[in-house]
Amino acid sequence: MIDPTRILDALPEHLPEHIARQRWSGAGERHITGVTARWQEVVREGDPLLLWMVVTARFGDGAEQDYQLFLGARSAEQLPDFLSGKERETVAFLPEPQPVVVYDALVDPDLAIDVLHLAAPDIDAVVRRPIVLQHSNSSVVFDETSILKVFRKVAPGPNPDVEVPRTLAERGFEHVLPPLAELHRDGADLLVLREFLVGSTEGWELARASVRDVLASGLAPEESGADFAPDAERL
Repeated sequence: MIDPTRILDALPEHLPEHIARQRWSGAGERHITGVTARWQEVVREGDPLLLWMVVTARFGDGAEQDYQLFLGARSAEQLPDFLSGKERETVAFLPEPQPVVVYDALVDPDLAIDVLHLAAPDIDAVVRRPIVLQHSNSSVVFDETSILKVFRKVAPGPNPDVEVPRTLAERGFEHVLPPLAELHRDGADLLVLREFLVGSTEGWELARASVRDVLASGLAPEESGADFAPDAERL
């Protein structure tokens, strides 16, 4: 059994560095001077332990940003295989009285299911695959059929990534995937579950690849074989 109070007491020391090195934080070179919890909840007790939090990070320039965190904790006497090579996702090692490792719970195959069930309690899944290269969010694919997006930066009001596809689908746009499930709290969008299209590519990635190829060729887009206009028209 892992004491959640022990983990919560240790987090203020370790979260500034952890958040700063995450791609989704957008911290860049800015220094995080402190992190405080807006709210926190123990989703799963025992070993492993699952904590769900929204925290406020304070930057050296006076700015503040709220982030959503799912943190797992396990006995560290023998590290689980899924943490191999996951130094970026590891938050802290707490040596005494019982060695415990604290980490981003979305890389944990068991705890990822618990996160899924917060938004969609009736959906069963076996295979979990986190998508680690994210910009401002984190995603986990379940059974190659659905994808859960976790909004890391939290702000009041609807998130366009949830509101726009839902509204378009409700108004009859057949090529827009409506949410399968959503989770909101305190007026903010926190999670959204959608159908996962195997082999699909996001428009953002298509645009990035087009720009990269155009810059590499030095030619006009229509001459480089990397013109994004036809893809943009289809999108």
